[in-house]
Amino acid sequence: MYCGDTNLWLARSDDGINWNRDPDPVMKPRPAHFDNVLVESGPAPLVTDDGILLVYNSCDDTGRYNAGAALFSLEDPRHLVQRTEGPILSPTEDYERDHKHAHLTDVVFIEGMVERDGQYIFYYGAGDEHVAVATA
Repeated sequence: MYCGDTNLWLARSDDGINWNRDPDPVMKPRPAHFDNVLVESGPAPLVTDDGILLVYNSCDDTGRYNAGAALFSLEDPRHLVQRTEGPILSPTEDYERDHKHAHLTDVVFIEGMVERDGQYIFYYGAGDEHVAVATA
């Protein structure tokens, strides 16, 4: 399981109840990128032929929440193989950007992901006030 906020760690369990987190993070924020303040786990990762696909949520130094994707090795799930240089989802719509009652603005936060017929369907929180869906 990939877990954490600010950084991401790998945690392991033999019984699904008791978990042990590895001591070193597997992914950290990157200076001068869309994920330069924090990275947080998103939906459950998918095992693909190329590796373990992890969609993650992030925040930049303006307080804007975006989503990115990372690929980890099948042989060593601690090894980060590749990571998107830019976000795969960013707040652009009014319902994602600004609301009277929202605690956070400029927010997209992916929490669900389904692969269906070669397309990814993302279920995400938008503007800290709505739930939305996007496809890729």
